[in-house]
Amino acid sequence: MIEDIFSNIVLSSDERVNVLEIGTGNGDGTTVYINNILKSRVFDYKIYSYEGIDECYQKASSFWNSRFDPRVEIINKFFCDKQDIKEMVLPNIIGEGDVMTKEHYTKNYNKIIETGVFEGDIGYTPDIILIDSWRFCHPAIVNKCKKYCDKNTIFIVEDDFRVYGEEEILKKYFNLKNLKRYDGDLSHGTWNFITFNL
Repeated sequence: MIEDIFSNIVLSSDERVNVLEIGTGNGDGTTVYINNILKSRVFDYKIYSYEGIDECYQKASSFWNSRFDPRVEIINKFFCDKQDIKEMVLPNIIGEGDVMTKEHYTKNYNKIIETGVFEGDIGYTPDIILIDSWRFCHPAIVNKCKKYCDKNTIFIVEDDFRVYGEEEILKKYFNLKNLKRYDGDLSHGTWNFITFNL
């Protein structure tokens, strides 16, 4: 899926490409795909990859430290503002079955508000922003990202549910320009994605 999406993106070959990834997980999934794509197409690039969950961050950090690749930086912070979790995440939570209930998500997001470490400011303009993080938090992340992106910044966003998904939630808060949908195949573990500009 990531290869398909990147095949539709024109990347500069003579300027540095900055990629902001939010939600690297264990670091061995989309971050690897993006790095391989950029390595084959771009001379100068940097991937700033965020993971706020400590256990996942430790695995991702260990994974990338063992590769000695200075173009990938794993950062142990949440890329959003606390207030936006309260105002843009909590009101949009729905439950999923018996385990991932509304109460489950609400409890965990409230814990993040209380104990999480949040990014302050960044000193670059992202060319590409990949959001592949926990459900319902995408609008808070995009709201933080819009402070740093420009009209050319391409957002690549996992869309968990087509009917009530990240796209529909994002449309409540933002005008998604040049919107494209990429349909995954959940039976093969491939999620839906959307791309857009602000």
